[in-house]
Amino acid sequence: MPKSIIIRLPGITANGQRPLIQSAPLPPLWTPQQLTGLRGHWVPNTLAGVDGTEIENLAASSGLSNTIYQTTAGRKPVIAALGGRKAAYFDGVDDGFRSPDVGALNAADKITMFFRLKMDGFDTDNGLKPIMVFYGGTTAITRLYFGLENVSGASKRLGFAYRNNDADTSKFAWSSTVADLNEHVIIASFDRSVSPTRFEIWMDGVNIMGTNTIYNAGAWDAVDGATPYIGASNATGFKGRLSNFGYIRNILNTANRQYLEGYLAHSGNLLTLPNAHPYFTQPPRLSA
Repeated sequence: MPKSIIIRLPGITANGQRPLIQSAPLPPLWTPQQLTGLRGHWVPNTLAGVDGTEIENLAASSGLSNTIYQTTAGRKPVIAALGGRKAAYFDGVDDGFRSPDVGALNAADKITMFFRLKMDGFDTDNGLKPIMVFYGGTTAITRLYFGLENVSGASKRLGFAYRNNDADTSKFAWSSTVADLNEHVIIASFDRSVSPTRFEIWMDGVNIMGTNTIYNAGAWDAVDGATPYIGASNATGFKGRLSNFGYIRNILNTANRQYLEGYLAHSGNLLTLPNAHPYFTQPPRLSA
C-alpha cells in the first residue's frame, strides 16, 4: 500500500485553517492635554441634559482644575445640538462663562485660543462681539478680546481688540476673511513677546490673518493678571455655538497647530480641513 504524503500549503495549519494575523493596535488618539501651557479645555458633549438646559458649570477636561461658570439668571448659555453632539449656545446678548483662572494671560502675553465654532447670526451694529476675553490687569482695567468685529458695513470678521479704560485707548487687528454661518475649526494666537505684536487666525487649517489688517497695533500693552471670559463679559457677546474650545498660554509650532486642528475637526466629523492637511482623513494619534 503506498504511503500517504501530506502536502501542507504555506500559511495553512494542520487542521486546514489559515492562522489569524494579529495586527498591531493603533496608538491612542492625540488630545490637547499633550500641549505645553494648556490652561483650559471644555467639551459640552459631556453634559447631562437636553437642548435648552441651562449650563451653570462646565468642568474642564481631565487634569485641569478650571471649571467655567455662570450663576446669574438669564445669562447662562444653554445646551444645543451641533453636528450630532452637544454644544454650548450663546444668545448674542449677555450669555457668557467666567473662568477662575486669574492670571491666565501672563506678562509676556502669549496666548492661543481654539474653537469648534458656529455662528448663528450677526448683528448690524458696529460693536465688537467677543468670543473669548481676557479681562483684568494689575495697574489698569485692560482687556484683550477675540471675537467678531464690524469692519465695513454689515461685514463681520474675526479679529482681536485691545482696550485700556484708564488710558482710553483701543487697538484692533482683524482677519482678511468675512465670517459666515458655517461651522469651523478656529485657532487664534496673540504674541506680544515679539515686535511688532504678532496675530494669527487659522480657519480650517488656512491662515486668514492678513498682513495689512492691523490698526494702531504698534504697542499693545500688557494685560497681566487677566481672567478669561467666554462669550459676554461686560459687553454684548457673540451669537453661536461652541462644541469644543479652550486656550493655551503658549504659541504653537506648525506641528502642534496641525495636531490641534485635526483633533478639533475629527471630534465631530467636521470635514473642512484642506486635502493637503496631514489630518484631513484621520485624527492625529500619539507616536507609537
